[in-house]
Amino acid sequence: MRSPTLLGLAALAFSAPAAAQTPPPPPGPPPPARNPPEPTGGFVDGFDGEIPDFDEEEEIPVVPPAENELGGHFTLAPSIAWSAPRGRFESGLQARESLDAGPGFGAEVGVGVGRHVVLGGWVQYLTLPGDCSGCSAQSIAGGGFLRYHLVQGVKFDPWVSFGMGVRSTTLDLGPTETTYRGFEWFRLAVGGDWYATKVIAFGPFFEIDAGHYLDVSNGSIGSGRPHASLHAGFRGVLNIPGR
Repeated sequence: MRSPTLLGLAALAFSAPAAAQTPPPPPGPPPPARNPPEPTGGFVDGFDGEIPDFDEEEEIPVVPPAENELGGHFTLAPSIAWSAPRGRFESGLQARESLDAGPGFGAEVGVGVGRHVVLGGWVQYLTLPGDCSGCSAQSIAGGGFLRYHLVQGVKFDPWVSFGMGVRSTTLDLGPTETTYRGFEWFRLAVGGDWYATKVIAFGPFFEIDAGHYLDVSNGSIGSGRPHASLHAGFRGVLNIPGR
């Protein structure tokens, strides 16, 4: 009775290693390759295949210059200012000690000779109170100037002016009246005009004048005495035919 059982166990023992050593099945065929997407245009999306010419220079639009608003124009500029005298009339007589600051009036007439330059003439009248009862002085000056305008094409027109001329000042100190005459060798002014219309403008200015008195009405002044005056004021401008 044991013989069939032992034979079955032996067969089972020999069949188990054989089943464990059975090789795996061969791999299946590889999956089919996917076709690459077709380009929508040119080599890549959005590229039409044309290579730009980087050597070709791009044309820059030319901006025309502002219209010439000064050349050939006639300008008239009356002004009012507060003026303070400085320097000496003669030895021992200083303007600052004899006179106080007072009102001044002036005017300039010019013609534009280019886009930025005006040439013309100027006049000035000062009435200055004295530091004593009944004392006063009147000063009249005039000469030529060159005015340079910094910009064009805008409403606000800044400028700087340089001029020269002559001056006569009559000093009334009560019992005596003396007139001093001399040369105005330096006149520097800076300012700006705001154009309310094409023809009319307004604006502030600051000015310094300096020179020498070389002659006096009653006597000799010697080698002359330097004088100066400071001005801060407001002016109007008439520009014909306009900007």
